[in-house]
Amino acid sequence: MKETLFAGIGEACITPPVGTPMMGFSARDHGCEGVHDDLYAKALALRQGRRKLVLVALDLGSLDREGTQGIKREPKERYGLSPENVLLACSHTHAGPVVAKRSYAEAPDPSYIASLREKISQAVGDALGNLKPARLSFGLGSTRIGVCRRLKTPEGVVMAPNFLRLQ
Repeated sequence: MKETLFAGIGEACITPPVGTPMMGFSARDHGCEGVHDDLYAKALALRQGRRKLVLVALDLGSLDREGTQGIKREPKERYGLSPENVLLACSHTHAGPVVAKRSYAEAPDPSYIASLREKISQAVGDALGNLKPARLSFGLGSTRIGVCRRLKTPEGVVMAPNFLRLQ
């Protein structure tokens, strides 16, 4: 007999406080000055039988190994999720806080990082706590939103929109 698939969702606002060091552009010389739109961590938990997987979408620029391991530690300790069963994806926003050590940016704010880990873990817990029977399907399509900015030309690669895959 086929096992039922269960899915649940959770989210947490991860907007940093005003003044937090920002990611993205090397010319930044001060923290954020305000909030235009909140940032979120959104979790999708999937369970089939004893197997569990959680996908976490983060409104962040990027993570480093240390940050990734720290984020995955909380769900392991709280919910028994193996780190390899927690998948993290960043939106790559340049309008988010510094959360990874980068040569061009201030060091991440330790208090924000601690808060971020807690909030992501809460979103994961909410997703696991909201599991309901689900069906999984997929579709195919295209979009011109995320565009590669490296166009291969006979003269070499140039900075221009490339709507095709780089070969």
